[in-house]
Amino acid sequence: MVAPQILRPYQIAAENEIRDRFRAGYRRVLYVLPTGGGKTTVAASIMRQAAARGSRVLFLAHRKELIDQCSARLDGAGVDHGVIMAGHRRVRDSRVQVGSIQTVARRGLPWVPEIVFVDECHRIKGQQYIDVLAGMPSALVIGITATPCRLDGKGLSPPFDTMVMGPTLRQLSDMGHLVPVRTYARKKPDLSGVHTSAGDYRQDELQDTMNRPEICGDVVREWQRHAAGRITAVFGVGVEHSIALRDAFRAAGVAAEHLDGETSRDEREWLLEGLAAGRITVLTNCGVLSEGWDCPVVSCVSVVRPTQSLALYLQMAGRALRPAAGKQDCVILDHGGCVYRHGLVTADRQWSLDGDTDRRGKGKTRDVADMVRVCPDCDAVAELDAERCECGYVFKKRRKLKQVEGDLELVTEAKPIGDEEKKRRYWWWLQQQHTQRRKDGSPYSPAYAVVKFRSVYGHPPKRGWREEWVERGRVDQGRAASGEATHA
Repeated sequence: MVAPQILRPYQIAAENEIRDRFRAGYRRVLYVLPTGGGKTTVAASIMRQAAARGSRVLFLAHRKELIDQCSARLDGAGVDHGVIMAGHRRVRDSRVQVGSIQTVARRGLPWVPEIVFVDECHRIKGQQYIDVLAGMPSALVIGITATPCRLDGKGLSPPFDTMVMGPTLRQLSDMGHLVPVRTYARKKPDLSGVHTSAGDYRQDELQDTMNRPEICGDVVREWQRHAAGRITAVFGVGVEHSIALRDAFRAAGVAAEHLDGETSRDEREWLLEGLAAGRITVLTNCGVLSEGWDCPVVSCVSVVRPTQSLALYLQMAGRALRPAAGKQDCVILDHGGCVYRHGLVTADRQWSLDGDTDRRGKGKTRDVADMVRVCPDCDAVAELDAERCECGYVFKKRRKLKQVEGDLELVTEAKPIGDEEKKRRYWWWLQQQHTQRRKDGSPYSPAYAVVKFRSVYGHPPKRGWREEWVERGRVDQGRAASGEATHA
């Protein structure tokens, strides 16, 4: 008999919190944990316990890699299960099934599950997921993702009605479960001739812009400068671009290969095994390795694919975060200007089921060049409030203009502002959000205080500040009810 997997403390806490949400009456729970944190391990543990109680469980995913990953975790947890996917040999009449959403949508199921997991659930508003879940309205649904955001800025509520947050990427790195990240960025590419379609850059126009000899050559030079010899995944725009990048690396004497969606299954496995074994140093790809692929020895990611999607950026960059023997850190080489638009991968982000008000608003405030600082000497990217680069360069004090929600504000860093003053201002914006209305009579958005805070300070408010404000409000209400005076 296989012994249960040993979970980390934060994974055990997530299990307990998910169960508590169901006991509280919620039916669809979203679990958020950064890439490499072990979301599938948590899912496998819950599935094992549910199967032991006699429950029928379905795990849905949209890619073979995700299905194979979940199947391997279930094997490790000693869970008998079948796989529902075209051409897959693991067909079993088990209470636990790992299913391809495409196959399940086409074939249906022989039984109705009590519990459904949806992997990479930021895709759950796709029609196939909507149709499949509509056929099991009484099932408890657990969505798992590292990036609970959509390209169009719309939230994941509905279908989810509550969210459980795991540790942040920075916290996982501090715990030793992910490696530290060093990011390097050059100037943003000129995308003035590239139009937007369906919320992101048009791929044909973007590929024409990025697939140029000078850009491909620069990708190789920067890799040689900052990451020479590291096992590397390179993300291109399209097939032609990915092949051109591979050829540029080969011309420099680097063992490089290319992978795309049309690569046969056998060749794909050979390529990925070669990368993991070190026979291949650089693997270029387009649209294949951003989700559901684990290769801990990868210690560099080169992003040569500009994107307006925060989720895609984080998924690409996250491929290098997992620890491995002898691996001290990882390097992200940003050639697409993603870090200017979305900030550092390690930035603490304020996720919400209501979505991203920046993307849904008329002014797309996310594309601001003051989210990070880039060293002019070595191209290393640092937090906005950094005073010194790792290479020793001392950043100058900055005065900068920001435009957020139509308000023009001058922010100066000549005199550093402490946490107490930041918290006080955040509380004021929360008070404004909850008790006041705009000039036209409309209410402030649920994320107004967070967006306002980020627009001024370049990072989200600290965790716990909102809860402290809520608790303070309860205390003040109690004092008011008893006749005591309250203080601002």
